[in-house]
Amino acid sequence: MNAAAGEGAGLSGFRTAVCCPKAVLIAGFLAALLSGCKTSGTTGSIETEAPVVAQSTTPNIIGTGPVAIAIFTDSGNSPQLAVDHRDGAALAVNQLAKDQITLTVFDAGANGADIGAEVGAAMTAGSKLLIGPPSLAATPGWLKASAGKKPPAILLAAAPAKPVPGSFWLVSSEPDSAAEVATYAVNSGKKAVLLASAAPLAPADLAQVKAAIELAGGTVLGPVTVPGAAIDRNLAAQADAVVLFGSLPSALLTPLREAGLRTDAWVLGTSEWKPGTYIEGGYFAAIDQNGFGQIAGRFQTAYGRKLSADAAYAFDAVAVVAGIVRAKGIENIAAAELKSATGFTGATGLFRFHNNGRVQRRFSIYKVEALSPKLHDAAPDGF
Repeated sequence: MNAAAGEGAGLSGFRTAVCCPKAVLIAGFLAALLSGCKTSGTTGSIETEAPVVAQSTTPNIIGTGPVAIAIFTDSGNSPQLAVDHRDGAALAVNQLAKDQITLTVFDAGANGADIGAEVGAAMTAGSKLLIGPPSLAATPGWLKASAGKKPPAILLAAAPAKPVPGSFWLVSSEPDSAAEVATYAVNSGKKAVLLASAAPLAPADLAQVKAAIELAGGTVLGPVTVPGAAIDRNLAAQADAVVLFGSLPSALLTPLREAGLRTDAWVLGTSEWKPGTYIEGGYFAAIDQNGFGQIAGRFQTAYGRKLSADAAYAFDAVAVVAGIVRAKGIENIAAAELKSATGFTGATGLFRFHNNGRVQRRFSIYKVEALSPKLHDAAPDGF
C-alpha cells in the first residue's frame, strides 16, 4: 500500500561538496576506466529485483598482478550471496586491475573448510587485503596477528557497534540513510524531526541519527514506537518532518496522521523502503545510482544477470585496492591508506572509512513521484 506524504516542499535542500586533488586522483582512475559505460537514467539498484540463485563461472584465481588479495565466501549457507560477491569482485579485477592484482577466492561452503583455516592460508600466501563476511574479523589467526603481519579486512556488511581494529565495514546501514535524509530535511528548513519505528530503535542507531540532526541545527522529537503507546498529539503536531524506519512506512504514517501529524510535514524514508511500499511525495536517501549504472551493463554482459547491491559492494572492495595501487604503488595496501579522508568513488558512490572502520557514504536524495523514486538531489562529489 502506498500513501501520500506532506505537501509544501518549502526550501530546497543543500549540501556542500568540496573535492580535493587526492580524491580526484583515486576516484578519477575508476571513473576513467568506467567511462565507456552508459547509464539508463533510471534509479538502478533501487528498482532492481533480487536475481535467482546462479552458478558462478568465475575461476578461483582472477588476475595476474603482483598484489595478492583474497575474498571469502560461503556457498553452502548463502549461495546467492557467495555468487554475487565472487562475481562482483572478479569484475572489478578484470575491468580495473587485471595486471596489478591477483584475487584468490576461498569458498568455505564448497570444500567444507573452516573460514579460520582459509584466512590462515590466505595470510600465509601473502595476501595484502582480505574481503569477506563479518566472521572473517572473528578468526583467531587474523585477530591475533601482529600489526606488521595483519592485512586489513574489508567486511561486506554494516558495521557493529564496536568494530574490531583493522576491519573496515563497507555496507551502509539503515541509520546511515536515515541520518542523511534527516539532515537534508533540516537543511531544507524542516527543523523539528520526529523519529518513528515499529520497534524500539537500538541505542547506537538512535544516537547516530540524533547526533546528525542536531549537528545540522535540528531538533529530535521522539522517538515513538508505532503501534505502541498512545502517540503524543502535541509531539506529532510539532513535527516538520518524520523519519519512518523499516520497510512498511504506511503502517507507521496512518497512526501518526491520526495523532495530528501535519499534512505539510515531510515524510522521510530509509534504505529499507522498497518498490510497492513507497510513500507518495516522500523523500529517502539511497546509494548514488550513477556509479551503479556505470557497471550494471558490464556485469549483465559478463554474467547474464542484473547487478545486485551485494555484487556492487564486492566490486567496490576490490576497486579500493585498484585505486590505491594505481595512485600509490603496490607496497601501499595498508590500513592507513584505507582511511583516506577524501575517500573513494565506486559502484556504490563516494565513500570513506573513519578511523574506527565504519563507512561514511554520500547518498543521493530521491523523491517519490507517481509511486516511483525520482532523483531530487544528486550525491555531493566530495566530503
